[in-house]
Amino acid sequence: MEQDFKVFIDTNILVHSTLEDFEPEKNKETLLLLERLYLEKFEVFISTQTLREFYAVVTSSKFLVNALSPKSATKQIKFFLTTFTVLPVSISETLQLNELCTEYKIIGQKIHDTNIVATMLASGVKRLITYNKKDFVQFKEIIVLLPNEFMVDIAK
Repeated sequence: MEQDFKVFIDTNILVHSTLEDFEPEKNKETLLLLERLYLEKFEVFISTQTLREFYAVVTSSKFLVNALSPKSATKQIKFFLTTFTVLPVSISETLQLNELCTEYKIIGQKIHDTNIVATMLASGVKRLITYNKKDFVQFKEIIVLLPNEFMVDIAK
């Protein structure tokens, strides 16, 4: 069986890899994860949505004691743009989102997680790495892994 070298990383992976003082153990874990993805030559995907979510979280003193300045946050986003494959909003993603919303009876704020799944499916990406596994487990079309689960999975 051929190895699938595509993976989508959720916003929380971007946040934890950036912020050393937020949850230091997750910072170390995500940096090791990203290094492993690079060494194993995975194509790592994010989306325009995850970049917006990243900015909203890291610049908010509501969530963080040491929020980033807009300048620091945009500098980090520029780094992500050069490091990962960024998936933009497309018509096929919107059509996929509509199908998922109907099939899973999506309401309210759940639309945002569903949009990540739609983006993945429209681009042929089946694996998602996140710390919020519970937000995605209902979607049978994708494989949802915590960072440590991915590290074990890839070691096989």
